[in-house]
Amino acid sequence: MTQPDPKQPDPYATESFTGDPYAQNPYAASQPQYGGYGQPQQFTPAPPSANGGWAVAAIIFFWPLAFVAVSRAFSVYPLWAQGRYAEAEAASASVKRLGVISLFIIAALIILYILVVIIAVAVGVSSDSSV
Repeated sequence: MTQPDPKQPDPYATESFTGDPYAQNPYAASQPQYGGYGQPQQFTPAPPSANGGWAVAAIIFFWPLAFVAVSRAFSVYPLWAQGRYAEAEAASASVKRLGVISLFIIAALIILYILVVIIAVAVGVSSDSSV
């Protein structure tokens, strides 16, 4: 059996370690974190939904709003790809809002139509009974 060389310190001795293993680097927050190819990592949010279904609802139920809804739906991804995340979110919300507005407009028109038919029938029935 060989004896350890007295000139070299024992690698397993605990006395040779003089630092806190859990010490934090005070400069870590100011240093950029580099990903692949030396580029700083940046947080990229997920692309928002284009809300194409709401654009189709606008086409079906109230087509004048469909022009704006479809153009905004098609602009969501290009805005996101350019890094204009807030504008992409706003365009997505706009498509949804226009789709909901088109549903409310068609619902109001249907209710108005039903009221007009009921009033016309009531007027027609009352005029037939007087004759």
